Amino acid sequence: MKKRYVLELDEDQAQALSEACEFMSRIGMAQLTEVVTSWSFNWKVDRERKDQAERAMLFAKSQLTDLGASHAYYSISSPDVPNVCKVAYDLHQVIRYRLAWDHNPNPEWNTHKNEPMRYGKSPLATIKPVDEL
Repeated sequence: MKKRYVLELDEDQAQALSEACEFMSRIGMAQLTEVVTSWSFNWKVDRERKDQAERAMLFAKSQLTDLGASHAYYSISSPDVPNVCKVAYDLHQVIRYRLAWDHNPNPEWNTHKNEPMRYGKSPLATIKPVDEL
């Protein structure tokens, strides 16, 4: 049996961990242009330089994968995606789900309130507010 761990985080740390896990999973799916388009990290870069960076990421993807189309990527369930990236996506989903319900307990639907699905080989992590432990 694998060893289990407990990690106590505040909301900002949980959000940062979720985003880091999403970032890693997207790289594992060969969504390399997401580095440029979704996560600009508030960098002050003009459109031309951002476009150049996106083209560089597309070139890197063409060299590192067998994906033909420039905007193609692997599904998270693909055997070509490493398990560590799938586990990262699972963690992202679990944290995102908890934070979405904590921020808005109304039952209206949004993507973040989708029940997490397991893609990695490990069971889904659990997350609870400290006051519920």
